[in-house]
Amino acid sequence: MASWGGALHLQAIITGIVCASAVALAAPGDGGRGAVAAEPDPSASRETSRRGDFSHGIAIVLAPEWGAVYRHALRRIRDDVRTELGAGKIRHDDLRISGGAVRFRVHDASAIERARESVARAARSLNLPQASSMPGLEVQAAPDGEFSVQLTGFGLASLHDGFIATSKRELKRRLSGSGFDDYLLSDDGGRIRLEIPPVAAPAHAGRQC
Repeated sequence: MASWGGALHLQAIITGIVCASAVALAAPGDGGRGAVAAEPDPSASRETSRRGDFSHGIAIVLAPEWGAVYRHALRRIRDDVRTELGAGKIRHDDLRISGGAVRFRVHDASAIERARESVARAARSLNLPQASSMPGLEVQAAPDGEFSVQLTGFGLASLHDGFIATSKRELKRRLSGSGFDDYLLSDDGGRIRLEIPPVAAPAHAGRQC
């Protein structure tokens, strides 16, 4: 599974203290505004660092900024496509992100199939789905060499799962590095919930997230 970048925003602290804050993961600078939200269902995925009493602690809900995640993914696809086209010595120009797709034009129409293979290699390097029945990338090539590459529904699902997994790994790293060894980390497939037992400084715990 690819390690995707993006941003999480602190959506709510269940104790009622609501903050407007952002946690930048791999793409600093993308943030979001806090808002009170319903608690996510933690049944999908739970990770406990230790067995502790969480009944009187704090619960923090973190929601992905999916727009930032998607933009970061398109930049990675563009950069990987550029690398593969260069490695294949395929002359091209106007490589860009436009209309939710990565676009470029190959100079020689005879290189269209080789360019398709380069895009397929880029998809493999990103660990996107490869099966013909569920491709992660949709590739359209015009006879004049104009290419359009965009994420399919399968690719978006892979991106979604990959970002949640990346976010939880980063949260665990930051929490452990800041001395928070007792916590419960879970997700409902769309948001992440962090539960911390009673601590002397709950605001400090929130800042570490």
